[in-house]
Amino acid sequence: MIAIFKTACLMGAASFLKHAHVVAQPMLAPVAWGNSAYGGDTTKNNNEDITGVTQVSCGKHACAGLKTDGSAVAWGKSTWGGDVQGKDVTGVTQVSCGYTACAGLKTDGSVVTWGNSAAGGDVQGKDVTGVAQVVCGGGACAGLKTDGSVVAWGNSANGGDVQGKDVTGVAQVVCGGEACAGLKTDGSVITWGSSNHGGDVQGKDVTGVAQVVCGSIACAALKTDGSAIAWGHSNAGGDVQGKDVTGVAQVVCGWQACAGLKTDGSVVTWGHSAYVQGEDVTGVTQVSCGGFACAGLKTDGRVVAWGDSRYGGDVQGKDVTGVAQVVCGGWACAGLKTDGSVIAWGASAWGGDVQGKVIHGANQITCGSQACVAWYDPDTAGGGGDPHFIGFGGIHFTWQGHCDLVMVKSNKNTDSNNRFEVHIRTTRIRKWSKIDRIAIQVGQDVGEISSQDGMLTLNGHEVNTVQNQELTVVKSVKNMFSKSGKGIYLYDITFHRDKKLQVEVNTRTCMIYTKLSGNYPQHTEGILGSPHQTGLLSRNGDYIPSTNINKFAETWQVSDRDSHLFNTNRTPQYPSKCVYDVKKTTSSHRSRHLKELHTVPIVDAIAACAVHHPGPLQKFCVDDVVMSGDLDSAKDDFYE
Repeated sequence: MIAIFKTACLMGAASFLKHAHVVAQPMLAPVAWGNSAYGGDTTKNNNEDITGVTQVSCGKHACAGLKTDGSAVAWGKSTWGGDVQGKDVTGVTQVSCGYTACAGLKTDGSVVTWGNSAAGGDVQGKDVTGVAQVVCGGGACAGLKTDGSVVAWGNSANGGDVQGKDVTGVAQVVCGGEACAGLKTDGSVITWGSSNHGGDVQGKDVTGVAQVVCGSIACAALKTDGSAIAWGHSNAGGDVQGKDVTGVAQVVCGWQACAGLKTDGSVVTWGHSAYVQGEDVTGVTQVSCGGFACAGLKTDGRVVAWGDSRYGGDVQGKDVTGVAQVVCGGWACAGLKTDGSVIAWGASAWGGDVQGKVIHGANQITCGSQACVAWYDPDTAGGGGDPHFIGFGGIHFTWQGHCDLVMVKSNKNTDSNNRFEVHIRTTRIRKWSKIDRIAIQVGQDVGEISSQDGMLTLNGHEVNTVQNQELTVVKSVKNMFSKSGKGIYLYDITFHRDKKLQVEVNTRTCMIYTKLSGNYPQHTEGILGSPHQTGLLSRNGDYIPSTNINKFAETWQVSDRDSHLFNTNRTPQYPSKCVYDVKKTTSSHRSRHLKELHTVPIVDAIAACAVHHPGPLQKFCVDDVVMSGDLDSAKDDFYE
């Protein structure tokens, strides 16, 4: 989805403070259930240790997982994606599984595939270099390149060949059962594959699009004006005729139908009449459609389902309260609860029953055609915007101070060859706060990125790419704003080969968003904590209560015990303390075009943030909209 970033920030810490949310006792390895031959058993055709899996993708006959060391594992039907044997699945950053094949994106931008060679399991001599995203569908896979072009492979009739289409300037690519689609940076859509099943937009107006999805034999798009359009098989979601598809915030498609979640919390569905809702679908914050049913998560944490009652359309008397995420697969649906447990319903042999599996401490779930998987992703952390922070281990908190902070660093016990340090500079502007600079040191290399111009200065020189033994940097343009000349720039930074830092810079709003992933070691510390020792841990090793975020953050102010990475000093500098009331800063109001906005009612804020998964980030979204008075801030993909 094309990101649209906010133009205003929320109020300061003195008047707005959120308690931290911590996931206790995370699970060590993913747990699968359903058809054991097709992904429901993690040991099927897999002898690898799956401890430390942080990403999972399930297709029709197999699942694949990405480990913290960058290696990929797979399980399920061996010839259709369930066996990586003989493939070089090291240095992988993303995995995707389709009906009978899987693919992995490597750190060098190349792609490794396995499974059915005719359906995406072989790249068939295609140029799969410089790839930034990979996705697999029913009979083909596609890769989005860093230059905005697309490469596809597999069954040409199902999307394995772009067929002379203009696949330049693409920002997002998706593949369904028999076709693929690309969303362009200008808001138009390009499709390829089976013309009757999503590969042809059939004369539909596919301009001004913000999101595109493809199901089994139909595709749908959400437009920037809140309307929805669809194309493909009309009886499976390819036609919205006669439906009120206005005021839509999110669209999803399954095998037989598509659904739109509206800003007022209601849901509209189209496609096969048997899978159009007849339940109470008001107050919904998330919707998912699978093979024969859809499910919605309500604001109170309850689940409502509709469609074929045998295959996920009825919760079957299960306790579907306290749910934080809902997903539907081919023949069943599942819900992740706020306590880390899982509930499932539908065809019991194909994912509708957890089959006695013990599932505790999960924070992610997914379902494929005949199996589901729950796992815990500890190695994702970051911060951005106003700013909110996502600490290692599932900690979410907000801090609104004006300071230089240690975001993450290796401590003094780390071998000198593997040391790293990342600092952020937070700036208060009237009632608002933001991250507007970030600095990084890896070995002898020191770099800084400014939110004003989006430039990376490394060792005193402006650079766009870096390629050496310890540090790799790739810069790309995510979006450009034609009227202002400003843009959104993305830096993918890898250091010591297994640690990743993604920096997104919006030069229009002068905000920086960050995401850390990969193999951060035991001796990692900073405001984001450590994947091996979660909690609000101060610099001195003391745990700070979640009710005192200010005290915790202040212990990670850049001090004389840290390297000084920023090119220029700015008040306050240690030993002066972080401040929370700044009457005037070097970042002028004029440069950000900020203005006071009216207060948005919480009902409107909840509706605007309904496009995001329920949980702490969605709550941050609601708080930001209410306090800033800016409904557009709900569109930030930081809240995903």
